[in-house]
Amino acid sequence: MNRKIMNVLYQCDDRYAAVTGVSLCSLLENNRGWEEIRIYLIDDRIREENRKKIELLAQRYGRTIAFLDMSGISERLEAVGAPKWCGSYAAYGRLFAPGMIEEDLDRLLYLDSDTIVTADLSELYNMDLEGKLCAMTQDSLCYVFYKHIGHRRDEPYYNSGVILFDAVQWKRLGCDAAVFPYITSHAGKLRFPDQDTLNDLFKGKIKRLDVRYNFFVEFLTAGIDEYYYVHSLSKKPHYYSREEMEEASRNAVIYHYCSADKPWIEDARCALSDLWDKYLQLSPWAGMRKTERRSPAFMQRAEEVINGHTWPVIRKLFYKLNVYAVDPAMSWLSKRKASRWKMCL
Repeated sequence: MNRKIMNVLYQCDDRYAAVTGVSLCSLLENNRGWEEIRIYLIDDRIREENRKKIELLAQRYGRTIAFLDMSGISERLEAVGAPKWCGSYAAYGRLFAPGMIEEDLDRLLYLDSDTIVTADLSELYNMDLEGKLCAMTQDSLCYVFYKHIGHRRDEPYYNSGVILFDAVQWKRLGCDAAVFPYITSHAGKLRFPDQDTLNDLFKGKIKRLDVRYNFFVEFLTAGIDEYYYVHSLSKKPHYYSREEMEEASRNAVIYHYCSADKPWIEDARCALSDLWDKYLQLSPWAGMRKTERRSPAFMQRAEEVINGHTWPVIRKLFYKLNVYAVDPAMSWLSKRKASRWKMCL
């Protein structure tokens, strides 16, 4: 089916409003051929000034935008002790959006704020979902980061930065209604809350996307061969081959700045910062001052030193230390915090 209307979802709080606007600008600039693009933005307390800029951006391209109120969902999440992501509940919005939208939709494409769209999305949006609830790309995370949700080592684990929803099925099966009970029963166990929930709750119902629809920029920052070596990706079941990754690096449709070093930070060290800057200058936030680099915590400073080392084996050893020692310790502390929260309820 060659659809003429594309429904796109973003979510953010006010801190990420400009970042979301830059991503939206890249989407609209490279998808002018669509008859209609409906934009839905889950609004987690975005200031009026930024709302007006987002509306202005949509109007510039002759597109419509609707803001979805996140406050009620945030209150319910806080009541059950759900863990926040980067100090906000905005990340959960994608799990509830298909049910929050009143219009009848057949599909809904969710994009993280830290993505840049470089081409027309017709092929992605019109793909055959083969009866699945949604489509996502596989994540490069080590198994240790998601074994807590009951995944086997040979089962794929997906990244929630780009999601193509079958909105009809999602509503018909009441998928969003299953989310709150899951989050309540797994409080303290979810390392990546929305992503873990999608992967566990809808296991076997997710179609694997081509990596060019959610290409992690950190592969280019580190170098593809080195990233594969440090993260042992050649041993990861079903993961994309080096050849697929090399090809995607040259013709990615959606680039994802998912590492800690972001292009809107001063003196960013990530690859393709100039690509992000290009769409910043086309957006209503052109000329904005970039975020100052904060003094990093001890582990972040150590990571920067190690990553600056010329020997990949040193970087791999540091990565293993983080995976098998530091992260489990942080996870244990998170569980204790969640346990104390439940005792207080």
